[in-house]
Amino acid sequence: MSFSRRILAPASALLLAGLAAGTLQAQVPMAPRAVGLGGAILASARGFESALFNPANLGLHDSPAWSVAFPQISMGSSVLGPRIADLPDFIRYDDLSEARRRELLATIPQAGTALDLDLRAPLFALQVGTVGLAVSHVILGEHTVGRDLVELFFEGYDPNRTDYRIGNTAGRLASYWDLALGHGRRVGPVSVGATAHYYHGTKLVQTRAFEPRYLLLTRDIQVDYVGVASESGRGFGLDVGVALQPMPGVTIGATVANLVSSMTWDENLSGRQVTLSRADFDGGSLMDIETRYNTSRRELGTSPAQPFASVAQGLLEDKGHPTTLRLGASWSPATGTEVNAAFHSDLQATGLSGRWERMAGLGLQQRIPLVTLRVGAATDMAEGSMVGGGARLGPLDLGFARFTTPHDAGPGDRHGWLMSFGVSVRTTATIGNTAGRW
Repeated sequence: MSFSRRILAPASALLLAGLAAGTLQAQVPMAPRAVGLGGAILASARGFESALFNPANLGLHDSPAWSVAFPQISMGSSVLGPRIADLPDFIRYDDLSEARRRELLATIPQAGTALDLDLRAPLFALQVGTVGLAVSHVILGEHTVGRDLVELFFEGYDPNRTDYRIGNTAGRLASYWDLALGHGRRVGPVSVGATAHYYHGTKLVQTRAFEPRYLLLTRDIQVDYVGVASESGRGFGLDVGVALQPMPGVTIGATVANLVSSMTWDENLSGRQVTLSRADFDGGSLMDIETRYNTSRRELGTSPAQPFASVAQGLLEDKGHPTTLRLGASWSPATGTEVNAAFHSDLQATGLSGRWERMAGLGLQQRIPLVTLRVGAATDMAEGSMVGGGARLGPLDLGFARFTTPHDAGPGDRHGWLMSFGVSVRTTATIGNTAGRW
């Protein structure tokens, strides 16, 4: 068995779903500080962070005079069934004992496994005074993989079997740019703010594998994998927020993200199709499959024929951003210490909603000489949980978290990790001419 086949086995369908670009949806926070604090950053966000989390904070007296970030990148991935620690053994599957191979296959649920990816990257963010700007790229992808398909890539095709079932092997992908411009202003004792978003969609994809065909004379098998895509979209969103500092060291705030929102995708679709055969399952090249899939691209128009029509069902329906209520509080009992709490709830679910409809999180940040440390935890107020941490050293921010979340299409849990890093600088001078918080 070739190395390319070994790495194809657990991730074949997900790779095929994008094959040129690619919903973990806990949801992945947009900045490493948020990851390290368990998502509890709404009240303590300052500078460029305010445009991402609560624009009202741009008007607070302790907001820095200016700040800039380039870039901030957060990525999360999870798997259903196997644990992240099992993945190295899946990669070196050929070198394992027969007992370990059976053990690994046993981790794949009978209903199949699932992989997902959530990448959120504010590639550039700038705040000057009460105005903040951020340019972000987002990729959301998810793919379920039938157990028999995993077995086919691991063990090869058994020509004596005609009972392979692909099951629910299907994928979704969305990628878009988000240009956000926020402004905050003090009105009496409170600060109010708004962030306007322009969304530019670059890809919306659905994929599906069809049940096998058996060629008994040639002792072969054929599995069609079909993808349909809209390759452009555009939309807008409006976040509104409020923040209050009732006493020194205490900030409370609330925001409604995408209070008004719209996202429209091009109805002229494109399609790709590749047929996997025994040669692919018995040691085929990933690069060859990828090339065949990519070069099969064709224009489908607004009324695709079969099999593309069945894959396209629901592709363009309700693919906007969810309206989300976010509440937060931050307390600084001493210099360099910060305690944060947050609650998020989707008021309207859409095709780009996170896997967690609700989230409650707590985070602690402590500055010590040379470094700032963070820990945090969050829950979906049901069975999902996340524990993380992070640090800031000079201009470099790092964040990480481990999470578990229930599978929404059947029994079992998803296990995964979030990783985030970023580079940012800000002045210690503030709008209110007081010392910076961190």
